[in-house]
Amino acid sequence: MSKSTACRKALRNCVPMLVLNINTGHQVEHDLSVIQPTPLAALVPMARVGGQVGSIRVEIDREPGHAVFSLFKRHKPLVTCRLAWSEPGACEVWAAMEGLFLPLADWMQLRRRPRRPGSIRWLAILLLPEYAPLPWLDDFAVCLAAAVLMDRE
Repeated sequence: MSKSTACRKALRNCVPMLVLNINTGHQVEHDLSVIQPTPLAALVPMARVGGQVGSIRVEIDREPGHAVFSLFKRHKPLVTCRLAWSEPGACEVWAAMEGLFLPLADWMQLRRRPRRPGSIRWLAILLLPEYAPLPWLDDFAVCLAAAVLMDRE
């Protein structure tokens, strides 16, 4: 079975994933089954060990129930993402995310403190002070999260 066929089968029964932008508080539910299987299959190696997208370095750390991935330009962190798919994983990565965004609350001009999503499967995205607009970031983060979810077994 090809990688893209395996991706298609893995995502067919996939539950939607909630994506939360910590900086804006915006939440949206993504239907992962609409992601094209060929690019998703190409992201699986990066979902395992990180990698490079042009001049952007992706670092990833995977644990049972959750994953953390961050994007860097040179040595500057631009974005960090926390992905949870279990209750213990959600508790762990949300606590770590709060430790990052609470000290940045003034810089981010937060109107209210973000709350941990109620669903179990979610991705939280935090744009850091060194962030430079990357028009592809949201789609990339969702696709990389889908590749992690597909490859977690």
